[in-house]
Amino acid sequence: MTSPGPAARPVDAGKATGMTVIYAGLDLEQALRELAGAGFEAAEIFVGHLGPRVVEAPVLEAHAAAAGELVRRDGLEVSTLNSIVGFFDPFSSDEALERTATFIARYLRLGAALGTPRVLIWDGELSQPELLPSAPGRLARAIERGRELAELDEPPHVAVELHPNTFALKFTAKPAPRATAA
Repeated sequence: MTSPGPAARPVDAGKATGMTVIYAGLDLEQALRELAGAGFEAAEIFVGHLGPRVVEAPVLEAHAAAAGELVRRDGLEVSTLNSIVGFFDPFSSDEALERTATFIARYLRLGAALGTPRVLIWDGELSQPELLPSAPGRLARAIERGRELAELDEPPHVAVELHPNTFALKFTAKPAPRATAA
């Protein structure tokens, strides 16, 4: 698979963007009303807002398409699908990398149905520091493989969010300087 060409300016460029995840206790319609009422022009949609909100129930592309229509009906742009949930370990084995790629592919298909220019993933937890040198490359391979498995002509872009307990920061961040009394 080749790298995507120069991207068109995303529909949310320069727009104030709110996140539905901060309203996880509300349904999507209520969360969108809160964001619009606060003056946001675009919404990052938490994957937990897409489906019937029952953990065991699958979230399908039709759920994502309906959610995208709802966002646009309320006058907002769809900024991002936040998919920072579930299994994510491209590091520990080739099987784990393939499972992670399958996870990414699923969310790329949901993102395409939602009509978002990007899908947000996290960089993954790494419990074995000796795997750190290969972690960035394995993450990149999982993303590329996920794009292949999604089988989309133009999949959304993938954005990676770093967290303190994940590989990018856990083993590489320098500790904050300690204050000393004078």
